[in-house]
Amino acid sequence: MLTFSAIVFIPLYLRSRLFTIPQFLELRFNRTAKTLFGGIFVCQSILGSPIGMCTAALGVLGLFGWDLSPTNVVICGTIIACPVGLYAIFGGLTSVVVNRYGPGRDHAGRRHPRGGYRPLEGGGIGELYTQLPDHFELLRPHSDKEFPWSAVMTGQMLHSAFFAFCSIAVLQRALGARDAYHAKCGMLFGAYLKLFGIVLFVIPGLVGVILYHDIPNHDMLYTTTVRDFLPAGLSGLVLARMIAAMMSSQDSGINAMSAVMAMDIYPIFRRNASNAEAVWSRQQGSTR
Repeated sequence: MLTFSAIVFIPLYLRSRLFTIPQFLELRFNRTAKTLFGGIFVCQSILGSPIGMCTAALGVLGLFGWDLSPTNVVICGTIIACPVGLYAIFGGLTSVVVNRYGPGRDHAGRRHPRGGYRPLEGGGIGELYTQLPDHFELLRPHSDKEFPWSAVMTGQMLHSAFFAFCSIAVLQRALGARDAYHAKCGMLFGAYLKLFGIVLFVIPGLVGVILYHDIPNHDMLYTTTVRDFLPAGLSGLVLARMIAAMMSSQDSGINAMSAVMAMDIYPIFRRNASNAEAVWSRQQGSTR
């Protein structure tokens, strides 16, 4: 979907000299479509932001081994949310998390000191397939209760299309490129990086399923694996990168929401608003 967006939609958006997707909807349809999409996007951003904060809080609590209570999650998430607001105002931060799954992969099929799984001879990717053959199916039967192929070809595909065609936080990076060539190259490179999701996310998850199949809270699977297999300094670096990536995503979402508020929604109520007034309303939205 990112590839299709780079080839079809990005040149169209750039030729139309757009800054937000609601502007395109107004150009293509009418102001009602712009207002409806902009309002839904703002509500979605507000409701979705706590998910990122909660994820970061779970990472901190898991790596330090602190109690996973609702109070600790709220306190830790609030502490993380404060600098996110500052990043949204002063320009944001870009960071990439590099996941290395080698240590856990090599331990698959061997008894871990904490126990919790049946050891098998050998190790590596082959051992993962031996223990979890069903988890290597990309398209599962229609009768599968978790994620059948029919859900992949319908709901998942529609969600991917929205992410690639309409996500303002994603498209703003492309719309801010030097020219159409750089915009398309950047999005195509992002589509290429998506291919590594199996190596970076799926395989470490399978390793965690084998090593910690009896863990009480699956949200702690990643941080538990990092804490047990990485030294203290490297695990702290992983934590810092994970939080930086989360803050970058939250910052992008807040800036996108602020842009929609300032350029698409606020002028509806203040038709003669100056640019300075619109920017001030955007800063207030970022602060909130």
